[in-house]
Amino acid sequence: MTPETLNYFGSVPLAEESDFTTLAEIRDRLAAAEGLFETWRRLAKATPKENSEWAADQRVTGPWMLSTSVFSALHHAGDSINTLREMLGGNERIVLPYMAHFAVARSGIEAASLAIWLLAPDQQPERIDRHIREIWREVNEESKIYASAIEISESDPAYRLSMTVDTARKDRKKRNNQHKRYIRDMARAHGLKDPCEMRHAVGFREITGAAAQSAGISSAIGEMVWSELSSLSHPSTLRAMRSNVEIVSDDPEKEIVQAQISTSIPTIGLAVNANLRLFEHALELVQRRKLRPFHTNVGRDSSL
Repeated sequence: MTPETLNYFGSVPLAEESDFTTLAEIRDRLAAAEGLFETWRRLAKATPKENSEWAADQRVTGPWMLSTSVFSALHHAGDSINTLREMLGGNERIVLPYMAHFAVARSGIEAASLAIWLLAPDQQPERIDRHIREIWREVNEESKIYASAIEISESDPAYRLSMTVDTARKDRKKRNNQHKRYIRDMARAHGLKDPCEMRHAVGFREITGAAAQSAGISSAIGEMVWSELSSLSHPSTLRAMRSNVEIVSDDPEKEIVQAQISTSIPTIGLAVNANLRLFEHALELVQRRKLRPFHTNVGRDSSL
């Protein structure tokens, strides 16, 4: 049996028989993801039926089409799954990452969940409502980044009151106003609340929970998996100690305990399963919206 190891700094042997079995299953599922990628490539190229829900959404959401946001999210999700395949490797790989793969898994879950969240409602106004709320979330995040960059630039005497800072500030304000106009026009046209007036339009806790439920998973479990991976994406001794700890030396006289902290195979399995199931369900929704005829009287999706 190949002596798998669990981290890059003083490798820890993978000794439990169950861990070898779980790891082999994880790698098999990741290898089988090529089928999902082939489905995604086919769906991405497929022209939506003229009377489909997808085409109807495109007609009313331009120039920032809902489909553009969905495609962006799915490319992100697929890239994350492909990166997990590279990081966790095939049978020839003998070293697993320590924690870095959890950040990738979290990113993939957020991306696939976003695509699901945007496409899941059967009623078009609900899809548009989610679309403009997500745009407003993105606009706010971008504004924070630009505001920080401008603040840093202004704090440096070399940049203070320079044309560069002034131009950046004006450009950011112009872009924000353009996005606000689009969001407000969409809200008025479809009788929706204006997200720009909301204190909190949407966040990934809500998005991942709703996406999990749409995929046939408990929303609480979806939020829990996302929260766990989020916590493991940031350095924390307490969270690392929860992951996988083996006591290697316990000297009562010196009151010192030596321990090896490594990654958790069961948590990897949970993260991979969540990524694959959510990506698969997102593709199911893309196919449904591209093929299903659009009806203005479709009822509200009670599952979300």
